[in-house]
Amino acid sequence: MTGTHYKLRWGFDICQWGFDMEYCCGKVYLCSRKSNQLILTVMFRLFIEGGPVFMSVLTALLVAIFFAAWKAPRWVKEIGVFAMAFGFLSLLMGLRQMFTALQDVAQFQTETVSSIYDLVSPDVLLGGLKVAMIPVIYGVIIYLVSLIVCIIQKPRL
Repeated sequence: MTGTHYKLRWGFDICQWGFDMEYCCGKVYLCSRKSNQLILTVMFRLFIEGGPVFMSVLTALLVAIFFAAWKAPRWVKEIGVFAMAFGFLSLLMGLRQMFTALQDVAQFQTETVSSIYDLVSPDVLLGGLKVAMIPVIYGVIIYLVSLIVCIIQKPRL
């Protein structure tokens, strides 16, 4: 099927709204616009790198904020605080996992390790810290969203 090219479109208006699914030469894209492809690809990559379990719970909390804004407005801020705390919990669990792995590696190389640079490359260590910060940033963004929703819901004087 080389050379076949067709599109499936969802949404209200083909030009303005929705996502496009494009099949071209065996490649599947979530949307046809290059800027949307880039945004969705980066978001999906960050979701997977941050840990699907933690990021799924944080996404569920984001949805819960909008549901609470409709049904239980007093819970909006508390859900946002919980999301931020859950993001920090995921950071601590990720750091603990990283330090455990470093400790396991160091136990087998005690005679050759004179510094942390002999144990692990700084690029690997900093990359792990960068990945561990993804759920924290997402949790803080969810908290900011909850604050914005609370500000919007306040009665006007």
